[in-house]
Amino acid sequence: MADDVKTESDDKKQLEGQVESRRNFTKSGIAGGAVLMSLLSRPALGTGFTDPRCSGSVLASIDAGSSLHNFDPEACRMGCTPGFWCYGQPPDTKAWDRIKQLTGVDPWWEFSALFGCGPGPGFAQGTELNQILCIPNENTSFLKQSARHSIAAWLNATIMSGFFELTPQQVVNGYCTAYTAWKNNNNNTGPLINWHSQMASLNERNCPLNNDANNFFYHD
Repeated sequence: MADDVKTESDDKKQLEGQVESRRNFTKSGIAGGAVLMSLLSRPALGTGFTDPRCSGSVLASIDAGSSLHNFDPEACRMGCTPGFWCYGQPPDTKAWDRIKQLTGVDPWWEFSALFGCGPGPGFAQGTELNQILCIPNENTSFLKQSARHSIAAWLNATIMSGFFELTPQQVVNGYCTAYTAWKNNNNNTGPLINWHSQMASLNERNCPLNNDANNFFYHD
């Protein structure tokens, strides 16, 4: 199942704009300030998966505005799409095995059991994670996509740890804040739409996961 992916540009101005946008996103609150991302709490990872400069201290320094590091920190930040996590796709088996090892969660968990709220508009109570993840991207409203991308973000945060800006609990808190705003006022779709956009920007990046048992992310 294919999701839309962002293409990279060699244009220096565009790259600088992307980095600045990420810095602003990191420093800002999510879902009306309910969740604040703190890269300063990122664990020190030492040698990174793709680049030895991908350590917590270096990334936090760049996000704080330092110009001492001459490389694009986006290369260190990773995310896999909901389509990747749709169980039954060729690359996902080992990734889901690792998630279950870490948390006990599998593709057939109910969304509400994991998040404690929702799922959002268009989904019945009892809807399983995989039912939401496997909905075709092009046929899904932004409101449904907010739940779909929240699941992917939770999975990415769990398996990628310091390479993903949010913690699993921050993903849960952010989605439930947006969901509650919608539930209390059916005309207030803005928070869920905004949340979807922010989670998509994190999930639609370089996906380091595959079906290789020796993958860096499948080991302690």
